[in-house]
Amino acid sequence: MKESQSKKSLTIYLSEEDHSKVQELINERKITIAQWYREITRLGFYKHEQDKLIEN
Repeated sequence: MKESQSKKSLTIYLSEEDHSKVQELINERKITIAQWYREITRLGFYKHEQDKLIEN
């Protein structure tokens, strides 16, 4: 079974407080966006495009 090379849309839901914390870390260069993405996907806090319940 070959894995698809197509790009997937990603929607991550964060509270305003969490968003501020993440933005602060990125701004201070303590983490990169890629590191944050890997960590958040490892923990399962993500929702792929095909999982959306409501299509607009």
